[in-house]
Amino acid sequence: MKLKSILLFIIIIALITSACTYQNKVEKRIIGKYVVNGVDSERLGWIMIEEDRTFVFNRGNATSYRPEGTYKVKQDKLILSVNDDEVYYFKINGDSLIFESGEMAEELIDIGTVYELIR
Repeated sequence: MKLKSILLFIIIIALITSACTYQNKVEKRIIGKYVVNGVDSERLGWIMIEEDRTFVFNRGNATSYRPEGTYKVKQDKLILSVNDDEVYYFKINGDSLIFESGEMAEELIDIGTVYELIR
């Protein structure tokens, strides 16, 4: 029984370590500049993801406000937070971010808009 408990503990630690390693790889992989449809154009919008867990989000020329804040990654989701009331959600798909929601952007950006990494 003691051996089974030790083996179970080792398996749990291995799974946790593996999950943390995967999460770190995803977080490092998303760093860079993303633009709509691969076109580096201010008017089409872009997202800059920095190593220090900060971001700048240009939603396009329709507004002069560029949200800035911190981000986190949860599984295949990128969550950009300016404050408690202003949060943007993206699905991570390889080198692309797919806009899912964000009250302050849904009038400016269609749900499903793809931002491609240009590094």
